[in-house]
Amino acid sequence: MRRRIAATRSVVGLALAGVLVGVILTGFGAQLIGRISLFSTPEVPEARQYMLSYLASDREGLLALSGKVDVVSQAVALASPPRDTGGFKPVAMRFVGGSSVAGAVIQCYVVEYRKEGAPEVLVPYTLTLVDGKVIHVD
Repeated sequence: MRRRIAATRSVVGLALAGVLVGVILTGFGAQLIGRISLFSTPEVPEARQYMLSYLASDREGLLALSGKVDVVSQAVALASPPRDTGGFKPVAMRFVGGSSVAGAVIQCYVVEYRKEGAPEVLVPYTLTLVDGKVIHVD
């Protein structure tokens, strides 16, 4: 009876040690895979330039990087007043990651805005690009 309990104890101890090692290796593996760009599309230069133009309210730059737009839409975009940021100024922009599916590239950014006397605000942006032109911004 004692032999059986000792054998069971050894098997249970070995199984628990295996589970612990598996959990630790999975955690490290997930951290490493998250940093490798095999599963994420690298930053597209056109998307970065679009975001910089967007933050600088550079309408000419935005139109150059936007998808096919007719003349009327371009005129309306140039005539529209600049966006109101409520006094918040962009301080930092960070590329979060991207993906590509069927010729469309999706890029995600986070922009940090600050205003004196107010807490910082983080705003996410998602750009959809086709053929190097931004066709949609969320």
